[in-house]
Parts: sequence; structure tokens; C-alpha cells
Amino acid sequence: HDTENPNHGLWKLLKLLLEEDGIAVFSHVKTDPIKEPSDGSFRLIRVVSGDVFGMKTRSNDISDFEVSLFQRYHQPFSILKSNNIHENNEL
Repeated sequence: HDTENPNHGLWKLLKLLLEEDGIAVFSHVKTDPIKEPSDGSFRLIRVVSGDVFGMKTRSNDISDFEVSLFQRYHQPFSILKSNNIHENNEL
């Protein structure tokens, strides 16, 4: 996965589907985790081992799965980042 890339299809889709502060839940293997996008648009808020849910492999071995919860995050508006207002308050 290249989920650190904020242009990854996963994040693009979730931006369309989730409202502000919406939460997405993923089940995946520990060896291939989903990583937060580098732009901070989603934050990893919790990771839970599949063992907590009694997940097992087909051969009844301990599972390599985990569940990750990501929350959509909107960065607060900063007046200094606006193109119309400069740091020295000139218009």
C-alpha cells in the first residue's frame, strides 16, 4: 500500500463518503498496515489486534489481522494561510 500518499484512491473515496469527523474501520494483516496520509486528512485513532475478537487463521492458528480506525480530520482554518491576508495584516 502507498496509503501515506494523500492522493491514494482509498483516501479520495473516503473523502467523498465520510462527513467531517467520520470514522472508517479497516481489517488488515499486521504485516501490511494502512498508514495515515501525509497531509493529515485522516488520523489513525485506534488499532486493535484481531486476537481480541478471537480471529484465527483457517488452520486455527493465531491470526495476523488487526482492526484500524481512521477518523477524517479537517485542519482548522488559519487566517494567516489565506491568500488575501498577509502576516503583517496588509490587504
